[in-house]
Amino acid sequence: MNRIALLSVGAAALSLLCRPLPAAAPAAASVRTFHIGNSLTDTVDGWLRPLAASAGDSLDFHRFTIPGAPTDWLWDHPGTGFGDSDYARAFAELAPIDHIFTQPFAGHGRSVSNEADYSGRFFRLCSRYSPHVQPWLYVQWPAPDFADSWARGEGAAQELGLKPASTWQEGVANHTAYTEAVARLVDRAFAVRPVRIVPGGSALAALKTEVDAGRVPGLSDFFGEIFADDIHLTAKGRYLISLVHYAVIYGESPEGKVSVLESGLTPEQAALFQRLAWQAVRGYPWAGISEPPRGPVTTEERRRIEEALPATAPAPPAKARRLLIFDRNVGYGGHPSAAHANLAFTLMGQRTGAFEAVVLYDPSAFAADNLEQFDAVFFDNTVGNLFEDPQLRQNLLAFVSSGGGLMGVHGTSVAFTRWPGAQEDWPEFGEMLGARGAAHRDSDERVFIKVEDPDHPLVRAFGGTGFEYRDEFFRFHEPYSREKLRILLSIDTERTGLGQGQARGDCERADNDYALAWIRSHGHGRVFYCTIAHNPYVFWDRRMLEFYLAATQFVLGDLPADTTPSARLRTGE
Repeated sequence: MNRIALLSVGAAALSLLCRPLPAAAPAAASVRTFHIGNSLTDTVDGWLRPLAASAGDSLDFHRFTIPGAPTDWLWDHPGTGFGDSDYARAFAELAPIDHIFTQPFAGHGRSVSNEADYSGRFFRLCSRYSPHVQPWLYVQWPAPDFADSWARGEGAAQELGLKPASTWQEGVANHTAYTEAVARLVDRAFAVRPVRIVPGGSALAALKTEVDAGRVPGLSDFFGEIFADDIHLTAKGRYLISLVHYAVIYGESPEGKVSVLESGLTPEQAALFQRLAWQAVRGYPWAGISEPPRGPVTTEERRRIEEALPATAPAPPAKARRLLIFDRNVGYGGHPSAAHANLAFTLMGQRTGAFEAVVLYDPSAFAADNLEQFDAVFFDNTVGNLFEDPQLRQNLLAFVSSGGGLMGVHGTSVAFTRWPGAQEDWPEFGEMLGARGAAHRDSDERVFIKVEDPDHPLVRAFGGTGFEYRDEFFRFHEPYSREKLRILLSIDTERTGLGQGQARGDCERADNDYALAWIRSHGHGRVFYCTIAHNPYVFWDRRMLEFYLAATQFVLGDLPADTTPSARLRTGE
């Protein structure tokens, strides 16, 4: 970054920086926010304050916006535009300000370092008068054609190694990745509180997925209902973005707390928007919400799980075994079955004496000295870029290749991807797991399951015969290959209608090969994956729990099983 540029400030800003600090204003009862950006920042103007008021909160909203302006232009042109445009004086007179927002802008293709420089200037100047201010970067979204340079991974985004978006949701993921890069650079260059990010684009992407799937009553055209033009939002869209801001500012879900305002949404639609906003925030580490997304297990569901638990394990443990269950989602609100799986595996280990399960949510679980305490790691329906620390990733690879176990279910096939959009961030994990992808049809799709090797020790729970089942079944793509995996279960394509319901993603394979569960060796370690884990009832199905217990003992190292790839069995190798 150009250090001269860092030291160069506008005249008005410089004069205030040199003045003695004014006496702090009495703390206001309301939360005070200051928003800096262009017309997309104005999305929440006139919405955020009444939204907070409807929840019984007081919010003092201020802004400085210039339509179409990038952050450097805003810094260099105080006294123009809209709102508190003499921002330097406003920072002093409005202190204390609780939250300050800037909005990186794709329209002019500014570099990451440029955006970090100018956002950092605003944050630093504001923090001089409000030392405890929380700085935020607000993620914008692409136009419907997602043709801007960030979405395409070109121009200023090229240095990030982003792939060109093939869907609008992937365009949002690229915009988010750009903003995260800016946040990291601001954090390194300025002594301000750690920067957080408002995942507005992610909430819109989640809504598009729901609308496209037909799960939003009364809304069938995402762009027609949410976009007023090629980039600005209608009242419905502005309501969603304001909900996301509410969630990050107050650190709580807006569900059941805020009114519909003049959004034009029905109460049912508004409730869904509120849920999507909270999912986007609580599942995104940069938003600063530490509460892990866990769905409640009811008393009745616990009873069902306990009744279905196996009484004994298929193999005696060679020693006391420990299973690390990792439960985390990034950019995604979490699957409905995750808490049920955590409980089922914990109780299963206790009931059979086969292992002790420890559920952890923080990436520090993958510190080398912590991993040494476990025999295997179970990624429980983990979606998104779970952690980016290169050392933690290397620790996991080393743990498995040196003899540890890795187990994943359902959403784990898109772990360590940037979500939404499932853009690859760690190919080595996909290779180790055996496949990538989360394309699927309805969450209660009816398929006939083929037990590929009836004599294999991991599938004894199914009695050697195929069976019918309903769940959300993922279709996989590269690096999936029978040349690398021992397939345990697959869709019986002769007995299953493959065109049921609506396809979410590319659900077709030219070879008609739809594996559902497999194992493989990775170095000296053992890997198991199964996609049958979307719905909570999977974890009070006796057969599935017996199957998962056998799989757990395999990855722990107590149940020997042949991992010869299926393709080699056919050729007699």
